[in-house]
This record gives sequence, structure tokens and C-alpha cells, in this order.
Amino acid sequence: MNQLNINKYHKNFFFVTILFTRKVFSIILLIGILSACASKGNEISDLAEKIGTDSIYHCALNWEDKDCECPEDIEKNGECSLRSELQYDGILLGIEKSDKVGACHALKGNGLREPSDTTLSSNNKSHLKKLINDKKSMYLSHAVEYPSKKNDGGIFYNSYEYINIDDKCTGDYPNRESFNDMNPPTNLYLRGEKALWGLKKRIKTRLKNGRNEDSPYTHIILMSMGWHNDQPESLYRYNKITEHLIETATANNRPNFKPFIIGISWPSAWCSACYNWFSELAGHIVSYVNKANDADEIGYTLLNRVLNRVLLELKQEAGVEYDEFKLVTIGHSMGARIVTRAVFSEPLLVENPSEKTKIDLVIGIQGAFSVNRFIKPSPSVSETREGGPYSDYDKMANKFIMTWSSQDKANPVSRFLNGSKHIGGYPGYEETQKVKKSYPFTYTNWPTGKGYTLSTHEQETCFNIPKDHSVSMINMSSVVDDHNDILDEDMGRFLWCAISQFAT
Repeated sequence: MNQLNINKYHKNFFFVTILFTRKVFSIILLIGILSACASKGNEISDLAEKIGTDSIYHCALNWEDKDCECPEDIEKNGECSLRSELQYDGILLGIEKSDKVGACHALKGNGLREPSDTTLSSNNKSHLKKLINDKKSMYLSHAVEYPSKKNDGGIFYNSYEYINIDDKCTGDYPNRESFNDMNPPTNLYLRGEKALWGLKKRIKTRLKNGRNEDSPYTHIILMSMGWHNDQPESLYRYNKITEHLIETATANNRPNFKPFIIGISWPSAWCSACYNWFSELAGHIVSYVNKANDADEIGYTLLNRVLNRVLLELKQEAGVEYDEFKLVTIGHSMGARIVTRAVFSEPLLVENPSEKTKIDLVIGIQGAFSVNRFIKPSPSVSETREGGPYSDYDKMANKFIMTWSSQDKANPVSRFLNGSKHIGGYPGYEETQKVKKSYPFTYTNWPTGKGYTLSTHEQETCFNIPKDHSVSMINMSSVVDDHNDILDEDMGRFLWCAISQFAT
């Protein structure tokens, strides 16, 4: 008994020490952020400064800002244009974050049901209320359509055009028809919401044009990047991923593959434009928990509406005015957190859903969220810390594919910050191997290859990914050397494999 007590003491002492270390480490890093970033000059517009946004997250509105300059390594490769605009047909949605006022704190002001009116577990209800009742809120600040030619694309929403930002906030989220009578809506957040409601009409026009020009869009791909990716970096990644995907489709006898890209940028880091390595590193580390919460908030709110009230409705209506298309979502790291949260948040929306149709394919690349989100609590346990919010995965999409790699060091390190075993790293994979938790998952090892054409072994592996509703865990250790190793031909081949098998 004494030995057990001693072991228990040592175990408690260990965990207290870890928590204390985290706190001290966070305080030191926060001091580094404040001291370094306080000296940064005023390089954003007066309005952006007033509402507390950072120019690096709205570069699409002003590429002459020096925060938006191209890094030397990208410039040497002649790829700066990939950071300034989307090179493929699509839309960029710029999401930013500002202080709320008045009734914007209310859940109804965000277009969501009260948690008590939902079937969420108690832990998930608490999580939702915590995020939405935060003193700051995510909102759509701008949107750009590509190609950006005259009369064909360009900036179609810009919140910085409005002088008044502290207008009255409504406690009730207007319905779709009510937005048409608001010109403009009464506050910063609702102006962005009105732009989102207009998104369906804009995409429908592009789909119609594609059909009329005998070049229909075959897919709509919703993409999100993760933690510490500013707007130029997000655009760069969307361009590289799309480039490799199209090249692979063409090399594998699908030259008519024509995706329409919906990409988002979001304020995913603190001090992203600080001018010394220590302050930027400090902002990167200290911001982790805050940005994980921001990612979930976007999934609950803005991207929830984009996916479930715009894209799925377009998919449901396809076949008359425009051709049918496949709907695919791709998220990397915390971007996978954003997208998957949106996939499962439709029941929270105030407006009643239209006839339900499924997403064709959900892909999470090195996802930065806990594997427990997919796992339903056992009958003997009333609830887990996560509450199993993704346990109805078979009802939301035809297929979920999640990649992981033993070479991914970022996801395992995140356990130091929040204790979660992320699905994109080895600890998450190991957690799924436990007998009682293995039922949602199936496993595939991805082989090596070269160029854009799938090798015979890759084709065989691709064909053998289970065609059921399981969450397919794909071990990418053979080609993914670190957390951000996602922008080469290897990932292009894999993504095309997934799309060709589950979304054609």
C-alpha cells in the first residue's frame, strides 16, 4: 500500500511539474511576443488597426504592403505569383478576427441554435458555448474570385470599404431572405454573412458558364490550411496542391478533370509578421491552444454555412442548369480540424436544412485534432473529454480518409501543449490500434512512387483502400518526411488516388 501511495505521489508530482513548466514557458514566450511586436510599425490601414486585424491576412486587398512581400527562397524559384493569387478557377474567402460588441456575443447572433436545443453531448455543448461567447469573433472580411480579369472575378466583397464598424449588433441571426433587405447589414459580422449568402449565386453562375462553354467543372474542392499559415502562404499551398493534382489526373488518363477551388485564409498565428525569429517562434508556440479554438469556431460557424448551406445545396440542385459535380474537402493540419468540424456542425445552424445529400470525400492531411472525435463513448462510459462529435461519420460523407506519418513530429509535439493524440501523427495512429477503439478505422500503407503517373504498386494500393464507410487511416511515412511535406508530386499522386476512387 505504501509503495502504491508513493507511486501515486510521484505520478501526481510529475503531472503538476509538467503543467507548471507549460505555464512558465508560455509566460516567457508571451513576453517575447509583446516586446518584439510592440516595436512593429503601423503598416496597415487605419481601419484595420482600429478593428485589430493584421495586414498579412488581407494581402489580397493590398499586395503593396510590405508584410505581403515574397520570401527570398520563393522569389529565387520564380514562384511569387503563386502567393499573390489563385492560379486556378476558384474563390478565396478571407476570414479575420475582431472584438465583438453588444449582442454579437449571443449564439443566435452567430446563426447557431442554443446548445440546449441540440443533441450535442454536455462536453460539446460547453465547448461550443466557450468558443462562441469569446470576446472576439471570426467573420468574413473579404472574398476574391479567380481568375481576376475584368468582368470575370476579382474582389467581390471587402469589409474595409465600410467606414462604420461599431454599428448595432443584432441578437437574432436574420434568415436568408432578410439579408436581401439589408443594404448594408447593420454590423461588420452580418455584412460578411450577407456576402456568404450571395456565394451560392456566384458559384452557380460559374458552374453554368462551364457547362455553356462545354468545359464543365467536375469537382468543387473546399480547402483549408492550418496553423501558422498566413494568406500568401495559404494561396501558395492551394496553387501547388491543385497543380500537382491536375498534372496527376492528366497523366493518369483524366484530362477533363476540372476542379473549382474554394480556399480560405484565417488568422492562424500570433505575431506572424514580427521581424525576429524569437518573437515569431514565441507567437507560434504560445498561440497553439487559442488557434485550435479558432479553428473549431470557424468550423462551427462560417465554414459550416459555406459547406452545408452553399456547396451541398448546389450539389443537391445539380443536373438541370449545370452539370453534376463531386464535392471534396481537403484540410491540412488545423485546416483538417476546421473542415471536419464544419462537416459535423450542420445540425447547429438555425435555418432548417434542405434535403440532405452527402459530401463525396473528406480528406484530412496530417490532421491536428484528436482521434477521439471519431470514437463513440462506450456504453460503460457516459462521455469522453471529446464527446465523440464525429462518431456519426458514416452519415455525413461517403468516405473519410485521414493520413498520418511517423515522420510527422509536429502532431506528437502538440501533446505537450494540450495532451491530445492527433490523428495525423504516430500517437494518434497508435491510439486507434487499441482494441475497443479500432472499429471506426481501417489501415493502408502508401508505397513510394515517382513523377505524376501512379506506379503499379500505387494503383494496387489505391484500389484496395476499403470502399466502406470506415475512416481509412493512410500511412504516408514512405513519402511524407515532416508535417508540412505536402506540396510535391507524391501528395498529388495520393490525392488523385483518393479522388479517382471515391469522387468520380
